[in-house]
Amino acid sequence: MRVMKELANRDSSSLRHSGFLAEMLGLVELVQASIPQGGQKEFNDFKEEVHSLRRRKNDPANYFLIEEIRKYVRIKPNRLGKQNFMGANGTFTSIGHSCFSMKTDLEEYMEYDVGDICKDDWKLAQKLMVHGCDPLPRRRCLSRAPKLYSKPFPITESMWKLPDDRNVRWSNYRCKNFACLANKTSVKGFFKCADCFSLVDHEMPRWTKIQPSELNTTSDFLISEVLDIKPREIRIGLDFSVGTGTFAARMREFNVTIVSAIINIGAPFNEMIALRGLVPLYLTINQRLPFFDNTLDIIHTTRFLDGWIDFMLLDFVLYDWDRVLRPGGLLWIDSFFCLKEDLNDYLEGFKTLRYKKHKWVVVPKSDKNDREECCFAGGGLFEGASSITFVFLEQYLNQFRQVARVGELVDFDACMDIMDLLYETEEMSRLYDSPRYLAAAILVVSYIITIPKQQWEFPLLPWDATWFSSSYFKPLTHLLFTVVNVFSKSYADVKGWILAE
Repeated sequence: MRVMKELANRDSSSLRHSGFLAEMLGLVELVQASIPQGGQKEFNDFKEEVHSLRRRKNDPANYFLIEEIRKYVRIKPNRLGKQNFMGANGTFTSIGHSCFSMKTDLEEYMEYDVGDICKDDWKLAQKLMVHGCDPLPRRRCLSRAPKLYSKPFPITESMWKLPDDRNVRWSNYRCKNFACLANKTSVKGFFKCADCFSLVDHEMPRWTKIQPSELNTTSDFLISEVLDIKPREIRIGLDFSVGTGTFAARMREFNVTIVSAIINIGAPFNEMIALRGLVPLYLTINQRLPFFDNTLDIIHTTRFLDGWIDFMLLDFVLYDWDRVLRPGGLLWIDSFFCLKEDLNDYLEGFKTLRYKKHKWVVVPKSDKNDREECCFAGGGLFEGASSITFVFLEQYLNQFRQVARVGELVDFDACMDIMDLLYETEEMSRLYDSPRYLAAAILVVSYIITIPKQQWEFPLLPWDATWFSSSYFKPLTHLLFTVVNVFSKSYADVKGWILAE
């Protein structure tokens, strides 16, 4: 290995290739030295499996020619061969899987001089992100900024005032200033949110006043009405929409912090949001949300989940939103447009979350060709709580099976069907006193309708006394009657059983 390095310094004609090989061999030395020898290591008083840093057979670095990409995607072993504070013995930088199918564009993006000013190629970067090359690799060049950047307006002025034009790089936009974007008659290069740069006339009344148009009613909700559903509980959230941050600005007036996720679709949306004094998140729909589970109080979306979105993608998006939304958090689907014949399919997508429905409005709209009732606009407000009911349901079923053999006969799929039935018939909102009580009620109903009467057993389950309290028994009785009617069971038999118990 030492000989190869000497050859690299001696022969100028092979300097480039030999130097590259010497660098690779040196990296292999570091990798070998960092591989733990024998037994598992303890880290912060617990044991973890250490990821191997051995060279991978299909190293992604071998696929690219530009050296900056090769350096970025290689595994970076920790110095001294020790684990870091995260419990890993190396850093595994990643890129989106579509980067390999967009090799030419990615290599163009990564071709630069280290330490120099980056090219003005954000549009190329966004093209890569939108088509699945996301996350993009980091670059080692200095960010290109506007030539005459002016300090932003103070927060007391910036919220409802167009920013200084000098604070945006306009080279890749059709409009070259904010006045053009705010002008209703100008050709802007985008159609979504065409009026959202008109802060005073269009944006300022939103979510504070209901303003139906002459031809159509509205499906909008007021922020004050939504926050009254959860008084003093909504503090932080995400707005995944096409807009200039007005929802975040209005929520700020109610002491709620909102992060606005958007890309620059024909206009400087991210710059506009930041210059208003709000927080933009440059994120595409392709990517998993960068938040931990059960952390947000509210997720809001408008002008985004329209009829263009694939049903499978809609499922993945909704379940990811459910992941980051805390129990009891609110999902606010605002201004959802789709064709009339697709409306039921999209409603089924929303129902998969089994959320408690607070509001749902559907109104006919006209499309661009004025074909009446071609499009429908929906507005929905849901509370994420059924996941807790699901947890309690699993817990109670396991307890039941431990104390009674007949518990093995209870069909868990029947429990889930009952939960779906409650959602579809909108019974969830009337029965939902507590996820604990609701889960217990669903279990009992499933027991009654799926197990033959001759095999019924009623063991004393190790649950607390409140399980049998009136706040539980009342929704249970209501639930029994509801489900029994749907499944055509004998109402008299079930009523007699309840009275006997």
